[in-house]
Amino acid sequence: MARLGSSRWWILVLCIILGGFIGVYLQRFPLTEGYFRDILNIGFDIGDVDLLFIRFGFKLFLRFNLGTFIGGVVGVLMIR
Repeated sequence: MARLGSSRWWILVLCIILGGFIGVYLQRFPLTEGYFRDILNIGFDIGDVDLLFIRFGFKLFLRFNLGTFIGGVVGVLMIR
């Protein structure tokens, strides 16, 4: 029974992530960019870390937009 509950959470999380990606994608088009603009955008950017033998950087952001919300609603409907 615990396996079924765990798979429900994974379905919800995957729907939220997929909805977020779709929302970011739809921000590129002039017709839909106003609807799918980011409501919440938090994170950090480490642009340049220089060690003796390697140089790298990375970004990690959490973006919440209408696509993320719609993905969450679809995920909840799917697990019911």
